[in-house]
Amino acid sequence: MKYNLRSGWHVLLATAILVGVYYVMARLGQVFAIPPGNVTAVWFPSGIALAAVLLFGYRLWPGILIGSLLANTWAFFDPTSTATLIKSLMVGSLIGAGATLEAVAAAFLLHRLIGLDDLFLKAKNIFKFAVFPAALSSVIAATLGVASLSSYGIISWGSYASTWTTWWLGDTTGILVTTPVLIAWCQRSKPGWDRRQVAEILILLLLLIAAGQFFLGSWYTDAGLGLPLAYISIPLLMWPAVRFSQREAATVIFFLAVEAVWGCAKGYGPFAGEGNSEGILSLQGFVGVIAVATLSLAADVAHRKRIEKGLHKYKKASRQTADHWMITDLNGVVLEVNPSFEKISGYSEQELIGKKSNILKSGKHDAAFYKDMWNMILSGQPYRGVVINKKKNGDLFYEAKTISPIRNERGEITHFLSSGKDITDLKLTEEKLFKTAQELQKTNVRLLESKEALVQQTKILKSVFNGMSEGVIVADERGQFLMFNAAAEEMVGVGATETDPGEWASRYGVFLPDCETPYPTKELPLVRAIHGKNTDEVEMFIRNPKKPEGAWLSVGGQALRDEKGNLAGGVIITRDITQRKRAEETERQLKANREELDIARKIQQKLFPNAAPTVAGIDIGGASRPAVATGGDYFDYLQMPDGKLVFVVGDASGHGFGPALLMASARAYIHALARSNLDIAEILRITNLLIANDTGAEDFVTLILARFDPETRSFEYASAGHTTCYLLDRENAVKATLESTGLPLGVLEDARFERTSTRILDPGDLIVLLTDGVIEAESSDGASFGVEHALAIVRTNRDKCAAEIVEALHTEVTKHCANVFQDDITAIVIKTDSSQHNEKLMWRDLHQERDSGRIRSFQKPRASTSLFDSGHATPPSESEV
Repeated sequence: MKYNLRSGWHVLLATAILVGVYYVMARLGQVFAIPPGNVTAVWFPSGIALAAVLLFGYRLWPGILIGSLLANTWAFFDPTSTATLIKSLMVGSLIGAGATLEAVAAAFLLHRLIGLDDLFLKAKNIFKFAVFPAALSSVIAATLGVASLSSYGIISWGSYASTWTTWWLGDTTGILVTTPVLIAWCQRSKPGWDRRQVAEILILLLLLIAAGQFFLGSWYTDAGLGLPLAYISIPLLMWPAVRFSQREAATVIFFLAVEAVWGCAKGYGPFAGEGNSEGILSLQGFVGVIAVATLSLAADVAHRKRIEKGLHKYKKASRQTADHWMITDLNGVVLEVNPSFEKISGYSEQELIGKKSNILKSGKHDAAFYKDMWNMILSGQPYRGVVINKKKNGDLFYEAKTISPIRNERGEITHFLSSGKDITDLKLTEEKLFKTAQELQKTNVRLLESKEALVQQTKILKSVFNGMSEGVIVADERGQFLMFNAAAEEMVGVGATETDPGEWASRYGVFLPDCETPYPTKELPLVRAIHGKNTDEVEMFIRNPKKPEGAWLSVGGQALRDEKGNLAGGVIITRDITQRKRAEETERQLKANREELDIARKIQQKLFPNAAPTVAGIDIGGASRPAVATGGDYFDYLQMPDGKLVFVVGDASGHGFGPALLMASARAYIHALARSNLDIAEILRITNLLIANDTGAEDFVTLILARFDPETRSFEYASAGHTTCYLLDRENAVKATLESTGLPLGVLEDARFERTSTRILDPGDLIVLLTDGVIEAESSDGASFGVEHALAIVRTNRDKCAAEIVEALHTEVTKHCANVFQDDITAIVIKTDSSQHNEKLMWRDLHQERDSGRIRSFQKPRASTSLFDSGHATPPSESEV
């Protein structure tokens, strides 16, 4: 959004204001400068200067120069002598020139590479903004500024490199932090917050103040966790990016950057204790990372919200549109149809899916017709034409068909979209009209003998053609219009004129389907008709002063001949297909949306483990199936520092993009905390505290953490409100139910979680960890899958490996709900080795004999201590018994 300064007084006033703002912010920034070079960690005036040029134009550059000159001359002011005074002025002038050139160059690069209107709409534009306008233009100011300081002896040439780096990073971070917030708040659109959002923003501000004090300010402590606590504030930046817009996200970035700079300057926070220059560089890196990451996330979320909104509207519209469509694979097998297609063909969706599209073949077209059609669409070009098809009851119908190839992200054709409109009535009407036109031509010959006959002919033509909804245009063999009915004039925008046929395309504004290339005169349907050539349904685009927005027409033409077969003129029939073309454009947008959602799904799949770990004595398998492109379920296998293995199964409330983000945060916290070798209940407590600060009351996560010791075969777990899981013995009986030991994560900030007592797993034991999506999966009649059904599937497949048991469970749930998922489904199965059962019985008998006195000494078998050893106990020697 750019503001136009209408007069020279406006420019002068704006320049004066910019001088004052720049000077005040520069003086405030110099309070936190690194002596002796007067270099600041985050130079906010650089962002103010760029925002001023972007919003008000290049004419404000004197304000930047004067403001910087005053601020830097004052910073180095030395009135001791004329020489020192001149030195102060020269240093200030050079620094001011660098600041001015930096702002002008950054604005020029931004306009050329991105554009102001699209600056924060896409994540890739954020990265372009950070690299080119921000980082590249800052080289100018840093080079001129540090060179002037070194040349006049304010700093030594030996410190040139370090001072230049700090100066350059300070200007870059200043642009990244300050320019976006100023641009965002200068947009003319209002925030439009409701009361609930206002309350949410107030809570966010309070949390930001607290986070600033805890992680960056006077309350800072590393809490003994050894973690980079400053980065724990990042979820607070994700909050406005996901919940609000780029405007609120940019504001939070600016607020947190100010807190970080203030804390470092006062000696607080993680960046104050690293040494002067090292701490400043760490602070600059932190500010740059949060700015780019948060702005990119905000742009991506906003873009996806627009996509999802448009996708929802299009799906609803496409199911209700009067035009019929179907989607096939490369072999022409039908995959999906809409209700309009069922209605026109007489077949139900179930009868069509899986059948080839030639089920509608009428026999009215020869093999060459279909060969040309397939050659065209397989080459990647859309097919447009009239096809005669046959309904289920045998009736024929005419279809104005468009077949478009659908490509994947690699540009390969994967499907075909066939859309069309029933034009049977139109074709019948055209035939009647052509016959009528022939009769009228004959009548014209008979009635031309008298003036009264000519008047009668005109009345007949007007009565017939002006009452039609289709456009009808008739011309004689010389190109003089004989009829131009009201519908045709409405569609074209211009009525009949005495224009040479060679000028028709320019007079009426006729273009090819690309909407740019003028339609070749010789190919115009009416020109072809008056030259004896018929045209069967071509598309053209009309745009002229009467139709400034343009309109799409489908036109068919036919030559007119007298009783002796001599050419007498031509007639064309037009119909408005603008709505259909807009639907096709919407379909292209839907295709792009599907591709983006597919990318999001692939990114989320990378968060799941690639394979189960190989552990001696146990077999592990797990899988997850999202209800939509992205899901809120999560499972994982974690290796603890002490050699123990942790199994994780979680379920975020809801499903889709939002729960996927929430679960990604939970996964990151658990991975970080697991490396600290904490107790699993303590891991849940800290994760709950972090998630509670990130989410609202309606968002929560249920999760079970189960820890297994391969050496002792001990098992324990802690569950945060998760659905009940099960432990089966070798006889398939329920040995134990793994109930919840605490509230779901994110519900209560100070919630506590209990860890169960340790249980030693016997050979043949089997653990089933799953989410409620398995238990609550509903069939078409509303029946739930249920716990007993799930356990029955596990028992039936008990002899298979763990991965096959999980796969069998997923297969049965899919069959139960007919592939229509209301929730994500996730499961992990852990099997212990049942081959050790006889060995365990032998040692139990030896224990009994020892207790009865028949054996005086007893020694336990030696278990392998390595996670990847065989894991089987070593039988005792005779000397040990």
